[in-house]
Amino acid sequence: MRGDTSRSRPVGYSEADPEALSAHLDGHHSARQLHNGGTEGDRCAGLFVRGGGGGPGPAHPGIPQRAEDGQAGGRIISGFVRGTAVESLHGGIDPTENFERFQEAHDLIIKCWTTPGPFRYEGKYYHYRAVNPWVIPVQKPHPDIWFPGTGSPESVVWAVRHQHPYMNLGALVDMTEYLKGVYIGTATEAGFAPGPEHFGYLLRALVADTDEKAIEIGRTFMWTENHRQRGPREHNDPPGYQSREALKVKMSRPTIGTGTFGRAMSYDELRAVNNIIMGNPETVIKKLTEIIQRLNPGYLHIYGNEGPMAHQDVRRSIELLGKEVIPALHELELRPYV
Repeated sequence: MRGDTSRSRPVGYSEADPEALSAHLDGHHSARQLHNGGTEGDRCAGLFVRGGGGGPGPAHPGIPQRAEDGQAGGRIISGFVRGTAVESLHGGIDPTENFERFQEAHDLIIKCWTTPGPFRYEGKYYHYRAVNPWVIPVQKPHPDIWFPGTGSPESVVWAVRHQHPYMNLGALVDMTEYLKGVYIGTATEAGFAPGPEHFGYLLRALVADTDEKAIEIGRTFMWTENHRQRGPREHNDPPGYQSREALKVKMSRPTIGTGTFGRAMSYDELRAVNNIIMGNPETVIKKLTEIIQRLNPGYLHIYGNEGPMAHQDVRRSIELLGKEVIPALHELELRPYV
């Protein structure tokens, strides 16, 4: 289980820099330790580096990520995050260009990872007289790439075309199951057989010593629901940022704090559909087992804390997850997709 607790700004495509050097080692290493040899004690752990921050352009992040992959002994997993509509507006970028800019930045970074330099690059949005990727990743042909999304089918299709694992970020289970079907169907048409290693799911979960205490602490998960995207809808989701098909999907489902469309769900409603899971270890194991047996994801990401949560409650939850919940989940067998 790999988590990303960074609060760095997601990638903005005025510069399309999908790497902010926010490296997160599973649970107990900091980004600083990545640079000073702190990874040596855990050779089997993966390092997840996600998009964030700005930079001079998409050719820039390929350089530090290649170096990080060498320092980590070939364990970098690179998260490519599409920037939000608000970030496009702040960058003075036409929202209709957002996804296309992301795709061009992705292709250029892959080229930097796999093609000896120097070379010239002249794309639709990005232009470089000289790109000289002199550091080469340890992993061949390049580090794994994870692509996250909240519900747009075209994002899933794009991930399939590049055979990147798709990570759904907290959609309701039925919507996530639909998107998994889109992934499998598109992959089959494209001629490759996907498996659990191509699909992941993020949800909110908290463990306490009793169900009652966990339910009370879990109410703080609603902080996000009440404090994000308060601005005008045309700022949060301007015309052209997402496709009409994606908009239809969003409008057809309840909102869970990741969009501006749909009916807002209450805390008890989110608990009832296992979008927020909390309880004692036995309760959480049971509910997460239901999720895994239904979605069969190769990666389960736990969003385990929220702004107002007390530090000691979060630490106790992490302790119970590590000692009781995760070992029990490791006993589950994942099924092939096709």
